[in-house]
Amino acid sequence: MPNSHNCFFSCPLNCLKKLALSPVSRPVVGGCLLSTALMLPIAASAKAELADNSSAESNFPINLPSIRVKGATKPVSVPQASSSLTRDDLLRVQPTEPYAILRDLPGVFFQNDGTPALSVSMRGMQDFGRINVMIDGARQNFQESGHGANGSVYVDPALLAGLDVQRGTVSTADGSGAIGGKLNLHTLNVNDIVEAGKQYGVIARILGGTNNYDGSGMVGAADQINDMIGVAAAFSMRSSGDYEDGNGDRIPHTFQRLQSGLFKINITPGSDQKLTLGTVIYHNQFGVGVENVTTSDEVQNNTGTIDYSYKPVDNNLISLHAKGYVVSTTMSNYTPSFRAVTVAQPDLTHYGLTTLGFELDNMSRFKGGPLDFALTYGGEYYHDQVNTKSSTGHDGTTPSGGERLVEPLPN
Repeated sequence: MPNSHNCFFSCPLNCLKKLALSPVSRPVVGGCLLSTALMLPIAASAKAELADNSSAESNFPINLPSIRVKGATKPVSVPQASSSLTRDDLLRVQPTEPYAILRDLPGVFFQNDGTPALSVSMRGMQDFGRINVMIDGARQNFQESGHGANGSVYVDPALLAGLDVQRGTVSTADGSGAIGGKLNLHTLNVNDIVEAGKQYGVIARILGGTNNYDGSGMVGAADQINDMIGVAAAFSMRSSGDYEDGNGDRIPHTFQRLQSGLFKINITPGSDQKLTLGTVIYHNQFGVGVENVTTSDEVQNNTGTIDYSYKPVDNNLISLHAKGYVVSTTMSNYTPSFRAVTVAQPDLTHYGLTTLGFELDNMSRFKGGPLDFALTYGGEYYHDQVNTKSSTGHDGTTPSGGERLVEPLPN
């Protein structure tokens, strides 16, 4: 009986046939049919009541709560080939060498010649100032012409907070002579160490490894003293020796001894003004070369910047930005005696470059009928002073001298 009952509700036609053939089942059929007959008017009544309720509710408006959508990135205001990376993006890569931060950027490549120098290429262009690479807005114009790249930037990726890339010819700020694009590397500041709503913060990072990798580490601290003043400082170091290749052979002159640090002061006189003073120091000793022709290099890079911005909230014609910087980069390159076509004498060459630069620009926004206009105007000046001295008395392909570039910034 229970089986007949279940079969009836799952498949009524088959059950009716089966139950009709069985005399014992006939009372059940009658009971089931009666129950079905009784349920039909109830279902019809419920359906009618639902329809009445739906009709009644449709006469009243439905109030939905407001939904706020917030994006993590800034909207693109000007169509251009640009990219940006934040510190979170860099930490996902965990870069130990500068070139690692550029791997996933479209249109941007790098030349890795086995040194810790960063040589940037954009759309097939690089060297001789075609790409303006900056640290906190300060141009890094150092170059040592030879078998490698003709433009080297020395920066510790552990101190980076992010970067901005603009590919192609740049006609606005920082675009003087940059026909291939520009790259601005941002180092850690107060806001990168102190969380929102906090007064101070500390960050640290330690890495270790095998194959003669001694390790690396970074520690940074910042204090938002009050609403007007905040300070930040960080120190980083890395040590690695000559590594072994797959055959277990030690590769000479592949060591690196890096120390770097920074110090910054943020001064905010008001909500519409900001002044930042900063310095970044980089020192590295490393080896480079091929078999039987190995060299030892020592690099010192000191970057000092001052950056000021003024943007009153009640005046769209003023969005003033001014900066000044001085960059000093020195390299001591020692090449021992080696045999090529002839026997080359040992050589110790000192390369030095000092860059002094200023920039002033303003953006004015105004309406012209149904259109909105933004006009950027200003000027940029920088001066490179090169000083090369060799123990052989020959300056090679990077002689001493200077270069001056002054260019307006129309847009």
